[in-house]
Amino acid sequence: MKPWLPRVTVSMLLVTGCATEPASISPSPVVDDQGVRVLASANAAADELGQALRRRLLEAMAHGGAEEAAEVCAQEARTLTLQIAERHQVRVGRHSLRMRGAAPAPAWVQAWVETQGERGAAGAVGIAEVDGGHARVLRPIAVEGPCLTCHGENISAEVDAILRRLYPEDHATGYRLGDLRGALWAEVGEDL
Repeated sequence: MKPWLPRVTVSMLLVTGCATEPASISPSPVVDDQGVRVLASANAAADELGQALRRRLLEAMAHGGAEEAAEVCAQEARTLTLQIAERHQVRVGRHSLRMRGAAPAPAWVQAWVETQGERGAAGAVGIAEVDGGHARVLRPIAVEGPCLTCHGENISAEVDAILRRLYPEDHATGYRLGDLRGALWAEVGEDL
């Protein structure tokens, strides 16, 4: 990866769940048109991933409860992520200190997650930065009520059995309402 030359960093307070707000920046003399375009592309991918996952999981919960939502997450989340990455020509994903399954993340995402540690989501600051033709966006994910069904401290026996079957190495439980679950991220650039 290229060393970061002049950098414009826009930090944002995002304490929302999977339906994160798009990052916004005001065009600056330092950010050229290409920088605005790549940042918009990273934001669009992050928006689409957050909304698609949230919509699909809520549909599954309404149709078949937490059991169906767990199945959908295991069977569809990775495919949705790959489709969105291809459509927007970006790298996009989610990451956490407590992963449900193996999902590699760029070093800058891993560093952010490790720096945040186990804590509440209040005050977690995301990232929107652009350097020429490279942009990075990261949005904190806060644990909301529906998340607790599969990620909380008191998971039903039925959901626990499904999680054990689908994710034998699961570490993504034990969260409380308002905890920092991890991050949704996207990056785009010619050096990826």
